[in-house]
Amino acid sequence: MRHYIIYSRTNLKKNNIIFLFILLFLPLFNISAMNVLYKLEDNKILVCSISTPQIKTSNILDSMEIGHRTEIEFIINVYKNKPRFFSFLGDRLEKESTVSYVATRDLVSGVFTIVKSNGQKIKIEDEKSFFDTFFSANDIRIDMSKAESGEYYIESRIEMKIIKLIPPLNLLSAVIPGITTKTDWVKVGTFRID
Repeated sequence: MRHYIIYSRTNLKKNNIIFLFILLFLPLFNISAMNVLYKLEDNKILVCSISTPQIKTSNILDSMEIGHRTEIEFIINVYKNKPRFFSFLGDRLEKESTVSYVATRDLVSGVFTIVKSNGQKIKIEDEKSFFDTFFSANDIRIDMSKAESGEYYIESRIEMKIIKLIPPLNLLSAVIPGITTKTDWVKVGTFRID
């Protein structure tokens, strides 16, 4: 009996190590590219548009067919360049903006619904129009009127959750492979405020 207990504990430790190894080295499915356009209006309002290639469209449709929601977040951070003498401290995050879309599909009619983070609802009937809308965010406005004069740059990222879990269960999205797809942070451009 004693040998069985030792054997079980040894296997349990090995299984835990294998499980952690699998979690740490799962391949990351990053979104391949994104297109970010921006302009500064009247030296006060930064207007951005983000679009990304349509990825995992069959996974999104499969998830919606069983009643799950899909979420995509378009994240924009604006940093102020520090003077060279203080550059070792890192640049300062000036503004951050996140626009999210939550998409569902009516199982009976097949109509897609996208709810934007500002509360706007869009109903779409065909798949092509749905994916064109879902993978692009236009007219993201960031107020820079109180920003100091100087040079700024923009970093952007996109995160997509194919299965949007309810809040108590969303901790699982970090450990279940294939639920979350995200890009690396991409520096998309610089601008100056006078």
